[in-house]
Amino acid sequence: MSRLDPKPGRWILPLVVSGIVAFTWVFVNALSPSYDATTDDLSTAATTEPADSTTTTEASATTTTTTTTTIPPEIAQFVLAADTVEAAANELLLEAQGINDTWEELRNFTLAINSLRDLADRTEAFSEGVSSTSVPDALVEAWQPAEEAAGAMVLASKDMVRGLQAPDTGQIRRAALADLATAVADLSLAVTNAKAVTSS
Repeated sequence: MSRLDPKPGRWILPLVVSGIVAFTWVFVNALSPSYDATTDDLSTAATTEPADSTTTTEASATTTTTTTTTIPPEIAQFVLAADTVEAAANELLLEAQGINDTWEELRNFTLAINSLRDLADRTEAFSEGVSSTSVPDALVEAWQPAEEAAGAMVLASKDMVRGLQAPDTGQIRRAALADLATAVADLSLAVTNAKAVTSS
């Protein structure tokens, strides 16, 4: 049996493969390291604010001015009296509504007529008080509608007495109560307008 290899070329391929692997290893290691953008000084410099940049905040000055207004004593007294008049008028209206409601519910004529007569008397005294209110000269004209409204309240309260005694089914009395409410609203408006004049 011959010792000679019948296929001597079969050793060439492994040698070639080994040579390629060795060349590749040498070539790769000879390359420079890959570029890393995170360590680039230029990128850091681009995001860093220049050292000589400055930020200036300008403060604005605020001036507060306080104005003190002194109300003359006669005006202050009038405003207080006007508020009292308005409150008293509303109380009279509430009382009239209560008397009317009680009559509608109980039909107690004696109680109702006595209550309405007393209310009419006090409403008349109220009107006299409105007319005698101390009013500064500059407000006399503005206070006139309040006096007229108070007079209308007197007429309405007396009409409630007359309506209770009337032979109708209550139309006069109810209409008089509505008139009283209107007169009180007019008085409140007059008070508001008069007070507005004091502040003008």
